[in-house]
Amino acid sequence: PHTVVPATTAATLTAGSPTSVSGETVGLVATVSATDSSRTPVGTATFRDGTTDLGTVALDGAGQARLDTTAVPTGARTLTAVYNGGPDFVGATSPGLAHQVSPADVAVTVLSAPDPSSFGSLVTIGVTVAAVSPGSGTPTGTVTIRDGATVLAAPTLDASGQAQVTVSALAVGGHTLHADYSGDTDFNTATGSTIQTVDPDATTVTVTSSDPTSVYGTPVTISATVAGTGSATPTGAVTFSAGGRILGVVVLDGTGRAQVSVADILPAGAFVVADYAGDGSFTAGTGQVLQQVAPAATTATLAVTPTTPTVADLVTLTATVASPGATLVPTGVVDFYD
Repeated sequence: PHTVVPATTAATLTAGSPTSVSGETVGLVATVSATDSSRTPVGTATFRDGTTDLGTVALDGAGQARLDTTAVPTGARTLTAVYNGGPDFVGATSPGLAHQVSPADVAVTVLSAPDPSSFGSLVTIGVTVAAVSPGSGTPTGTVTIRDGATVLAAPTLDASGQAQVTVSALAVGGHTLHADYSGDTDFNTATGSTIQTVDPDATTVTVTSSDPTSVYGTPVTISATVAGTGSATPTGAVTFSAGGRILGVVVLDGTGRAQVSVADILPAGAFVVADYAGDGSFTAGTGQVLQQVAPAATTATLAVTPTTPTVADLVTLTATVASPGATLVPTGVVDFYD
């Protein structure tokens, strides 16, 4: 009788570098040799990070197995190679190999649209956080979006490492929009930025009359509404005029509206113009309405003093001209006849 027992083996593990960054490809080579046999071991080797399997690879003709992996977690790791043995060879485990995986750097890209935008209009800010080679993977966490020192939002990155917000509170002028990535276990913090230009918003001035066909001397309310293209409300003042004559200068209320009440719009049928001066955030604008003004009806009464004069007496004739319903007193000339 003769008994042949499996040959004992020894395993070693080497890496291309003792350090890497998260997501970087790490090249691991396991070498298995027989300690009491001239034959080369066959079978497979399993690469492990602690108790976590990274992959299993068949030995080649030289008793080696190579695994290129990006799955080594961040931190101080102890890697081993386990030869799984077989009918002719006893399994073996390599000594632990120290390997340090550091967080990878990232690039933060910030885009805003539309650029330039108008004051009060919506601006969409998009942020992409991507690993910088040789790192790989998708960053997680949050980005803080700010305009200078003013925080606008702090969204969470989605599964593709992107975030998007929409804002409308940017003042007129140039803005440096920053996106500060908070980092996570596998990726370092980083900041990106872009320039956003905000122009004054264009305005429309709508003018209406409470009585477009009024009678001279009857009060008429002229209203002007100033609006931009966005959600913000213009401020400032409106100057009302007709035929070159200023009817009033009125400050806009909280709804962007101004009113003036007049009774002596001349000339009859003139356009009433409302000129908005702008306020820095909104451009100047003008609007008008056609105000048709009919002459007011009048009455004339004559008084004679004394009522029963004699020849050669001094007689005073007094004419009184009035406009019933009007708030103004007629002017002009009266001719007296006998």
